[in-house]
Amino acid sequence: MQQPGADSLDTSSRAAPHPAGRSRPRRTRAAHAVAGLLALPALVTALPGALGLAGRVPLAQLLPFRGALVVVLLAGAAVVLAVGGLVRLLTRGPRARTPGAAAVLAAGLVLAAAVHAGVLVARGVLPAAPPAGADLVVLSLNTEHGGASSRQVADAVGEAGADVVVLPETPATAAQEVVDLLREQHGAVFSASTATTSPEPTHATSLLLADGLGSPLPAPAPSVELAAVAATLPSLPGPVVAVHPVAPVPQGTFVQRWRADVPRAVAACSGSPGAVVAGDLNATLDHPGLRDLGPCVDAAAAAGAGGLGTWPASVPTLLAAPIDHVLVDGRAWRVLSAQVVTVGDTDHRGLVVHLARR
Repeated sequence: MQQPGADSLDTSSRAAPHPAGRSRPRRTRAAHAVAGLLALPALVTALPGALGLAGRVPLAQLLPFRGALVVVLLAGAAVVLAVGGLVRLLTRGPRARTPGAAAVLAAGLVLAAAVHAGVLVARGVLPAAPPAGADLVVLSLNTEHGGASSRQVADAVGEAGADVVVLPETPATAAQEVVDLLREQHGAVFSASTATTSPEPTHATSLLLADGLGSPLPAPAPSVELAAVAATLPSLPGPVVAVHPVAPVPQGTFVQRWRADVPRAVAACSGSPGAVVAGDLNATLDHPGLRDLGPCVDAAAAAGAGGLGTWPASVPTLLAAPIDHVLVDGRAWRVLSAQVVTVGDTDHRGLVVHLARR
């Protein structure tokens, strides 16, 4: 016969939780929280502008490489899941599931990769072919002071049918060689002007203008460390400006000087009606200096090529940094197309933009 109260005693003993059972959910929640914190830096790289960090070290240097970050983040997520699964298998047997903490961390990395990829796709990675009938064709190419030879540059100008050619890191002698070759090899007449801020060829920026645009007159140029040169032409609604701000090298005062240089280059467009500003800006649309263009537009982004990188030329365009730009006053110019081109062995790709007058 069952003793009175036995059922209640058995039930209470079965329901009593084991101390280890009570602590397991707490450990799981703590592991998830730690995994989320570990994923936070990856998420910050995806949206640094919201936190005002895009102009700070190291994000200022990492952010231009959104395509490479996509690859790194996805690879990291795969490694996290693989290692977490292996640890679970070795410690808890073949029926164990992938640990929640590893899944949380991997999800954070995948989310950050998706944001980076989304930004690139939104800015454009499949530009359309250049149309016929452009009113102005602009070629911007950092020649790396001889990485692209004068003949290679002249051939690129002829192939693009460019009217305006912006050549950072190109001394006056090299610019004149390009002008001479254009006349001899392509029957095209150009004038050249060069600005320098030191004897170093890196500190020379040249501007070539087709004779068909009319006689150029010197114009005020922004004060940037690696030189800028500007001109006005009777056939154009505003100045043409070639610029080359300093790069945000993470040492010394480079980053501070870069933060000052890039806005000056942008102001040459936003502050001059009808302007065309081009060159190696050493910045992307995520960086503080290029986030607000005022009435100006980034030609590559407007034409569906803003996600294609120009530096370094040794890696695929989707992995490179889009730091070379053509900025135009959107009130005066309509962007028809933009293409990224490879010229010689310079470490930059060139940017060819076709424009129409409004």
